[in-house]
Amino acid sequence: MPHRDEEIALIDTARAELLSLVTHELRTPLAVLSAYVELLSDAASGSSPASPGDLASWREAAMQQVGRLNLQIDSIRSEEHTSELQSRFGISYAVFCLK
Repeated sequence: MPHRDEEIALIDTARAELLSLVTHELRTPLAVLSAYVELLSDAASGSSPASPGDLASWREAAMQQVGRLNLQIDSIRSEEHTSELQSRFGISYAVFCLK
């Protein structure tokens, strides 16, 4: 049984590291993209290469991607929590929800 606990701990550590890496690697470009869209929006009154409609659609697309990423991260974290409950207490998520 101790060997199994060590394997579970290694898997949990790897999952946390992967989540951290993926979160950083995806959120950083989205933040940069959002910042550029905001800069272009601020310059729109001057000589911006994009129309206000384009800027609005780009801003909306970036926000949708951030929302999707957040949903995925929340889902992974929820799975981690469920996995922890199962390994600690030997109960399934469905049973936990019924109580």
